[in-house]
Amino acid sequence: MAITLGGAGGGSEVNDTKYINSRTALITTASGEKWLQSGTLNTDTATYSDATTLVTGATYTNSNYTPPNQGAIMSGIMNDGTNFWISYRNSQIISKYSFNGSAFTHISNISTGSGTEPVGMDYIASSVNEDDSGEAVIYVTDSSAGHVKRFNAATGALMSGYITGQSGCFGAVVVDDVVFVGRQNGYVYMFSAINHTAMSPSSFAIAEVGTQGQNMAKHNGYIWVTNRNGVAYKYSTSGIYQGSSANLNPASVSSTEYGGLAFVGDKVYSNNNQDNKVYQFNQNNSVGISAKSTQGGAPLYTRIK
Repeated sequence: MAITLGGAGGGSEVNDTKYINSRTALITTASGEKWLQSGTLNTDTATYSDATTLVTGATYTNSNYTPPNQGAIMSGIMNDGTNFWISYRNSQIISKYSFNGSAFTHISNISTGSGTEPVGMDYIASSVNEDDSGEAVIYVTDSSAGHVKRFNAATGALMSGYITGQSGCFGAVVVDDVVFVGRQNGYVYMFSAINHTAMSPSSFAIAEVGTQGQNMAKHNGYIWVTNRNGVAYKYSTSGIYQGSSANLNPASVSSTEYGGLAFVGDKVYSNNNQDNKVYQFNQNNSVGISAKSTQGGAPLYTRIK
């Protein structure tokens, strides 16, 4: 229900936030501004087109694709802004593909080294790591050794220095110069992307995923983590679950290693190691603030119009 108040706006702009002593989900001010309470989302993105949209889920488009297989155990998927990359856990390679909207075409492979088990990946167009000289790199989690390595995206060369001691690691993403590493102990660990030192705090729990984490991806400053059933859960970079999830397993495939997810334009793609397919989804978008926040009993609101 919306109510009209006289003073909630106060010369603000769309997407501004403030704490307002109200219990109403949607406030309409005397000047026509709309303020939506945190913890409440609105799917009418057309009416509130100036407000920042959030991905809150995904809907299967009934489209799936079979990339030319380059190895055993398809384990992750990532997009570098132009091409897709797929990791093959039991073949020690990550493979680069073009995609024209209807089919995948293989371009090249990068070897991750003998004995490795590449799973999650993340592409960085200009690495801030002190050893990388701004090169484009791909972070790759090695679930066998518990390492998070970086490879030159153009040459495939292994970059100097990498994160170690991450047993059970399944994914890594870089957000705001921080490397987030998911592990199958129910936690995500944080390291400086500049020199790999541990951040403080050094980790946060992913209770919704638990110890069955399979892969992770970033999108618009948030982190999505998949579980064994192919359901992805959305977290802030401070570890707060955003109340949003997406079932990326339309075939209901039972798998101990479901695969990864990639956000591309208005679509989400996931892969599956049981049938070696890539599934396509439409992003479900909303406006508002997913997680409820209060200060002194007053809820946080965001202006959506």
